[in-house]
Amino acid sequence: MGKFARILFIVILLAVIGKSGYELFVISGQYSDEANAKDSMMSYRPGGDRPSVNKNKSGGNVPINGGASGLNVDSSGEDSQNAQTPGAPTAPGEKAGSNPGASSGADIYVKEPIVNQSIIDMQNEVNADIIGWITVPGTLIDYPFVVAKDNDFYLKRNIYKEQAAAGAIFMDCRNAPDFSDFNTILYGHNMKNRSMFGDLRSFADFDYLEASEYGTIFIKDNTFTLVPFACLVIKSNDAVIYDPSAESGAFYDYIKQNAREYREPDPAARVVTLSTCSYEFNNARTVLIANIYD
Repeated sequence: MGKFARILFIVILLAVIGKSGYELFVISGQYSDEANAKDSMMSYRPGGDRPSVNKNKSGGNVPINGGASGLNVDSSGEDSQNAQTPGAPTAPGEKAGSNPGASSGADIYVKEPIVNQSIIDMQNEVNADIIGWITVPGTLIDYPFVVAKDNDFYLKRNIYKEQAAAGAIFMDCRNAPDFSDFNTILYGHNMKNRSMFGDLRSFADFDYLEASEYGTIFIKDNTFTLVPFACLVIKSNDAVIYDPSAESGAFYDYIKQNAREYREPDPAARVVTLSTCSYEFNNARTVLIANIYD
C-alpha cells in the first residue's frame, strides 16, 4: 500500500470513529434528557392501589375492582413518529352490588366520582396538554401523556414542549381524551434503552404477555385498568388498528387473525392501542392491544 493510500485509509478510519463517537454521544444525551424529564415529573405520579383481574367464564379478562402513527428511524437510530384516523361507545359503570328490593335480582351499576388531583396539578403547573398518566408494571412504561391538535407536535418535544429526540407519549389527536372511543391510541418512541414505549417489544413473547395482568391509566376524573391481550406487528398505515371508531366485532376478528401473540380478550370491552416503531420490515409498527375498564 502506497503512502497516499495509507494516509487516505487513516483519514477515513478516523472519520468513521469520529462519526460513531458523535452518534454515541448524541444517543447518550437523548437517554439522559429523557430520564431527567421523567424524573422531574415523578412527584406528580398518581398513587393508589391497582386492581387485580380475573378470567370471566368466556375466557376474557375482567377487573375485580374497577380501579404511538407512522414512525421513522432518525439518524441516531431512535424513532420519530407521525400517525393516522374517529369514534365513540360509552364506558361501563362500576358494579356496586345487587338491589335487594328488585325481584328480578338485577345488579345496580353506580359510577363513583373519581378525582386524580395530580393530573389536574400537572395541567395547571406543567402543561395544559397533559391529560393522563400510564403505567404498566414490569416495564419502563410509567409516564404522563399528552394530546395536541395534530400527531406531529410531540414527536420531538417532551412533556415541557421542549425539543427532545425522545418526544413524549401522546394520544392520537382524533381520540376523545376521556377514553370513550372504542379504540384509543397512544404513541411513543421505541428507544434502544427500552424507555418510552421501547418495552412494547417484550410483549412479542407470549410468556411475557401472559404474565402481564394489568396496567393503569389515570386521567383527571377517572382511573382505568388495562388488560393486555394481543401483540401485533403491522404496517404504519394499518386501516383497522389505527381507526379510533373501528367496529368492535371486525376489530376483534382482525386482531385474532393477525396477532403475533394472543390470549382471549373481553369482546364487550373497549380497547387501548399502544403503538411504537418496529424493524421487522420497512415502516413496521409494534402494537400492544389491551381491554380497558373503568
